[in-house]
Amino acid sequence: MSGARVGEVLNLRRGCIKHDKNANLWLMEGLYFKGAEDENGNKIPEGQPREDPWVVLEIVARAVTVLERLHPHPLLFPPESNRTGDARRAKSDWVTHDETSRSPVTWQPS
Repeated sequence: MSGARVGEVLNLRRGCIKHDKNANLWLMEGLYFKGAEDENGNKIPEGQPREDPWVVLEIVARAVTVLERLHPHPLLFPPESNRTGDARRAKSDWVTHDETSRSPVTWQPS
């Protein structure tokens, strides 16, 4: 609902949603990683702030508000919440819970 990549979503922080009342748009600010380079062309692994925010639906803005209420961590998806490693890990490293058995499930790359 935003076009953000997995690593970009996992690095979203509190306060990342803004509402542009003039345009009536919900905007989501965050980091980008693909093509993030310094002035010498070196990759910046920690990412760079996006110049243009993602435009999202109001339901996304509401979901972010819910996430902000769930815990005090600055990241919306803190590393210790439901997956292994840090917030920049690939989706193949995520750990979630199977809804039927509540046992951990590790996602494997396709």
